[in-house]
Amino acid sequence: MKDAKVWWVLGLVAIVLSAGIVHVGNAGELSFLEENPELKARLLQWEREAPEDVKEEINIIRTGDAESRTEAAIRLAEKGERAKGAILALLETLRDRTSFVPVSGRSTSPAEEVTKALGRIGKVAGEELIQALKDQDWHVRWAAALAVGQIRDKRAVGALIQSLKDWQWRVRRVAMEALETIDPGWRQTDAAKNAVPAFIRALKDEDEYVRELGA
Repeated sequence: MKDAKVWWVLGLVAIVLSAGIVHVGNAGELSFLEENPELKARLLQWEREAPEDVKEEINIIRTGDAESRTEAAIRLAEKGERAKGAILALLETLRDRTSFVPVSGRSTSPAEEVTKALGRIGKVAGEELIQALKDQDWHVRWAAALAVGQIRDKRAVGALIQSLKDWQWRVRRVAMEALETIDPGWRQTDAAKNAVPAFIRALKDEDEYVRELGA
């Protein structure tokens, strides 16, 4: 009887997770914001000043189910820089582990669409994304590297070079791709010349793609 109850609870948890009701790994403060109270204060100010339609999407991002969060991120992306008030909520959603959400006949996820939205908001989100490259959660670092690559913000070159030393190969790969997108000549920058150990690691990286781009 006890085992039956355990399996019933586990089954319920699986159903809840698959429905996107729980934001796995989305609790608590983003570590890079804890270390940058002025940055967080600016994001909160932008959120307070956001247009009403943006505030509505922010509320959905924070309280909706997986499909609703994903659709809200898509709508925010369409608003471009006008959606800068949603940057904090979007950054918080980078830790969302929900995957395989069907939207408009394709499979995507809240975090994937949030990353695209941050890229579409543009360079106004650049400083926040550069700081996010230092977050304790590698999912946040990975998404931030992807987004700054979309923005093509040259201010991120130094931080991305440091990301080549990240313990998570997925972060290293996306950081290398972002560097190539932002500035194909990034290897000649002062930041690159001061990061020779990072290049040596890249040439020996476990990921073949990172080794090729690092050569």
